[in-house]
Amino acid sequence: MVSTRTPTSRYGLYEDAYESLWSLRGRLRVVMVSTRTPTSRYRLYESLWSLRGHLRVVIVSTSRYRLYEDAYESLWSLRGRLRVVMVSTSRYGLYEDTYESLRSLRVVMVSMRTPTSRYRLYEDAYESLWSLRGRLRVVMVSTSRYGLYEDTYESLWSLRVVMVSTRTPTSSYGLYEDAYESLWSLRGHLRVVMVSTRTPTSRYGLYKDAYESLWSLRGRLRVVIVSTRTPTSRYGLYEDTYESLWSLRGHLRVVMVSTRMPTSRYGLYEDAYESLWSLRGRLRVVMVSTRTPTSRYGLYESLWSL
Repeated sequence: MVSTRTPTSRYGLYEDAYESLWSLRGRLRVVMVSTRTPTSRYRLYESLWSLRGHLRVVIVSTSRYRLYEDAYESLWSLRGRLRVVMVSTSRYGLYEDTYESLRSLRVVMVSMRTPTSRYRLYEDAYESLWSLRGRLRVVMVSTSRYGLYEDTYESLWSLRVVMVSTRTPTSSYGLYEDAYESLWSLRGHLRVVMVSTRTPTSRYGLYKDAYESLWSLRGRLRVVIVSTRTPTSRYGLYEDTYESLWSLRGHLRVVMVSTRMPTSRYGLYEDAYESLWSLRGRLRVVMVSTRTPTSRYGLYESLWSL
């Protein structure tokens, strides 16, 4: 993905700067660079390193290298000036088969106010991430046995897809086990599935028994947004609860739930909706946009009553 104010040359965004990108050719899928000043004639990365404070966003999809191995050293030099770095490996794109590429991803996105330690953003780098904790704004990591909040990411290791957007942490990933089967079938159709928390979850992940961790987060749970172009498979984000969503199929646009106060001991699926119903007055935002009325299933009937 490349966006520019003026047409680019045969090379790329900033002429010679993309000679390095051309070498990637077939392996390259996405490259987004936004800078205040044009890059020099040096290879893209050398140019980016020199840009330092001018660097806005860099998204690179390469083969087996992560921004060229040593590139991270350059990123470290950017430190506080680094805002967003997304890396996608393997020859697949960011959609459809990209999920396979994302599985091998070490680091998907890191957005921070303060610099990381001397460790890389992958392998041992996670140790540096752990030290960041409070300062760390958004970090989604797929594959590799280490995790954002230690054991928390034991669940994320099995994540197929991890996509992150800037201002608000957004992640296109299944919330638990078989749900991924539905996500895989959604492929390009999946829009957004976002879960944002103020504090790390328990040792359980964001799926399977992880909901127990979400329940424990209670008031700290921020947002859950689900938007799809087409219906998902038989499996849903919250098991049977989404039988209602399945019935909505193409009509489902957005479902957003934000609460001021914690939900009951139940989670965001199964009987959890009973907790949402009980929130009623305390419920801040529940937005549902559909072309046709909902079916007789739980969530929406309750939402309508809200």
